[in-house]
Formats: sequence, C-alpha cells, structure tokens
Amino acid sequence: MVIEYALQFDFKASNNQAEYEALIARLKIAKDLSVKRLWVFIDSQLVVKQFQREYAARDLVLSRYLQKLKSLQSYFDYFEISNIPRSKNAQANSLSHLTTSDCGELEKIFIEYLESPSIDSKEEVHQIQVGHEPSWIDPFIDFLTDGTLPADLAEARRLKGLATQYMIIDNQLYRKSVSLPLLKYLRPSEADYILRKVH
Repeated sequence: MVIEYALQFDFKASNNQAEYEALIARLKIAKDLSVKRLWVFIDSQLVVKQFQREYAARDLVLSRYLQKLKSLQSYFDYFEISNIPRSKNAQANSLSHLTTSDCGELEKIFIEYLESPSIDSKEEVHQIQVGHEPSWIDPFIDFLTDGTLPADLAEARRLKGLATQYMIIDNQLYRKSVSLPLLKYLRPSEADYILRKVH
C-alpha cells in the first residue's frame, strides 16, 4: 500500500530540518497505524549518519530533531534507517514540489500543514473516557474479534458480507480500501471531540 503524504511548513526550515520533519511525520504515521517493525529509506545522508552516530549533530536545532527522532524510535520493536540515492527516491521528491504541480493531483495526496516545528510542539495526550458507549460499530467489532453474530439471520448474513471491508487493530475498527489508507471509525463522543478540535 502506498500512502502519499506531504508536509507544508508555515515556518522557515533548512533542507536538513525539512528532512527531519518529513522523517518524524513518517514515524508518527507508522506509530498511529500500530506498525511494530519499520525500515525507513531516506535520501538525506546527513540524517542517516547523525542517527547512526557517524556524524555529530553539532547544530542545536538538528540535535533537538535527532532527540525527537530517537524518542519516536522507541515505539518500534525493530527500526532501521537506510540512505538511498536521490535518483531512487523520485516519488518522495515529486511530493516536495507540490506547489508547482497540477492541482488535480492534490486530491490523491494527504497534506499536513505545520504551523511550527515538531521539536517546538509538546506532545498532547488526549484521553477520552468512552467506556462502552453503544454504537453501530459494535456488531462489526464483536464479529471480527470473536465471531459473534446477531440472532436475526438476515442481519447476520448482511453483517458477514459487509465485515470483509473492515479490520480490527488494537480493538479499533478500520475500513479497508484499495486506494486509500485505513479509515478509523469512532464512537459518537470521540467523533464529537475530534470535530470540535478540528473546527
């Protein structure tokens, strides 16, 4: 599965800082997808060599980025980072030129706008106490986790047919798609919280 994801900065960043921002964003996505084993390919030799301690991060800002990277690395059971030539990283490089690309392409790409560097932002942990809040997703979760079906035969048949489009990761229901990343389904209070944060 290929997920195309681009960053747009509302702050000034050097090329090396931009490389770190892109790498940190990738690790956050992998973490949110509950990835346990990750092998990253990046065309920034500096970032790879600093991570592998072959180069010292003497610049204060890059040193902070390196610390952030290492803190994210701890979420993975296996983590490896490798340097590849820029010529073999054409897909990622094309995303870095979105401002000059055809706007029609943007419909297929996720773009995140960063107001400030990731090393300046404090990680916010929001916990929502949901308990067992009834939702339409419950029958899907019950069926996909332990095979429980509704008593009504027609409803059970319908649920079995629809369940092929869904999967469970860490007790969360996701919808599968051929061309899009996994879509996470939320309970009403979670959806309300997120909508209020976004707006």
